[in-house]
Amino acid sequence: FAVVDYSPIVNAYVGPPSNNPNIAGPAAANTTLGAGAGKGVSVIAEAENNAGTSGIAAALSAGLSISVNTALTYVTGTVAAQLNGNVSGGGTITVSAVQSSTVTSDIKAGSGGLVAGTVNIAYSTQTTALDAHIGNRGTLNVTGAVSVTAQSIDDVKATELGISVGAGAI
Repeated sequence: FAVVDYSPIVNAYVGPPSNNPNIAGPAAANTTLGAGAGKGVSVIAEAENNAGTSGIAAALSAGLSISVNTALTYVTGTVAAQLNGNVSGGGTITVSAVQSSTVTSDIKAGSGGLVAGTVNIAYSTQTTALDAHIGNRGTLNVTGAVSVTAQSIDDVKATELGISVGAGAI
């Protein structure tokens, strides 16, 4: 039996952090950035999550033989980039939250006997929350592009192999 539960939290804020892009109060208006002509303002949060479980089980008997194997991998968490304030000058604004995950569960089990059975359970999940936003109480004054991006790149796999050998194999 193998379990991995991985929950990273990655935050990048300018101004007061908030899970709500409609930030209340005067705090957002009190944070002002100026990048200068042709320069940019960037708020970037990135996470690379790699988690995996694996297991091997075997059972052998002249009579009853049962092999049970379980591998569970969970990746959750938060990746957030927020610009909650004013930008008084500059060329561009970039707010980006990016996460990539490789999540695997791999198990192998075998049993042999007069009556043999194998049970495998492999489960993988990735549920990281992404948040990239610019709060609505600020003023942006730039000459170039404004980009807000939230991107998730995932590779989630669960594999299992079970072999039972016997006169009554399951």
